[in-house]
Amino acid sequence: MEEKKPNLFYQPYPLSGSRQRNWIIIISISLFVTFFMIIFQPFGLVNIPARYKIPVFAGYGLISFLVLVINLLVVRKKFNAENWKVFKELFWNLWIIFSIGFANFLFTTSLFEFHTSVIKSFINLELYTLAIGVFPVLIITLLRYQYLNTTNTLTAKKIGSSLPWLPELPASKTSGFVVTIKSESGKDNLEIDPHSLAYIESKGNYVYIIFSDEDSIQKKMVRATLSSVLSYFSDFSLIVQCHRSYIVNRNMVLQVNGNAQGLKLNLKNVNREIPVSRPFIKIFSEQ
Repeated sequence: MEEKKPNLFYQPYPLSGSRQRNWIIIISISLFVTFFMIIFQPFGLVNIPARYKIPVFAGYGLISFLVLVINLLVVRKKFNAENWKVFKELFWNLWIIFSIGFANFLFTTSLFEFHTSVIKSFINLELYTLAIGVFPVLIITLLRYQYLNTTNTLTAKKIGSSLPWLPELPASKTSGFVVTIKSESGKDNLEIDPHSLAYIESKGNYVYIIFSDEDSIQKKMVRATLSSVLSYFSDFSLIVQCHRSYIVNRNMVLQVNGNAQGLKLNLKNVNREIPVSRPFIKIFSEQ
């Protein structure tokens, strides 16, 4: 029986890039809107007096800028990155186009008196805006998915071919095989054998430490920062940070998977995947 191919639109997709990338997008689109208005002067802008044109054109760019800041730097943070898919990215970008069109329509109505129905004018404006944006959004999203998925899949295979890494962790010269993770509250300190550590996850003001205890997996919560906890394992080269919210024991990695969202680690006796951020990928390429 022929294996059914996965639906492209339901494949994982990265929810957001870096803050720098978001600012580049915001500024680029805002400038594009401004110059688009200057060059084509739609919606009767060609008829306004020359001395008003630059402020009006700049107004469209400023409104687009504000809409993008709200969408990309505020609203987008509310979404679940792990469940983000290609179709969600497409609809999200169409929403951004729609919201820019809607905001600019409100700005237009404050400047001009429409000779036709306001609703009809709004529909025409949105259709015009979507017609301009829908195909670039579709093409860019699918090309970015293909590039990221291919790149990360190949990287995962390359790293996975090196598994397993070292047979055991080197013993610390100062503390033997026990590391004490100190809580900021001064209570609930945790002593742990680094060999048993699976991963550590940061959530708010706490870290969750997942480790093996004989045949079971234990989870302990300690009030501490991820960076302070990582410093306790400085003598153990296989315990590394792999994400802004995760530390992982490389010796616990059984499999490395890759998709458009990035790399994911499957750990021994752990029923979840641990993400690897792009800046930390090189750590897993080192032998």
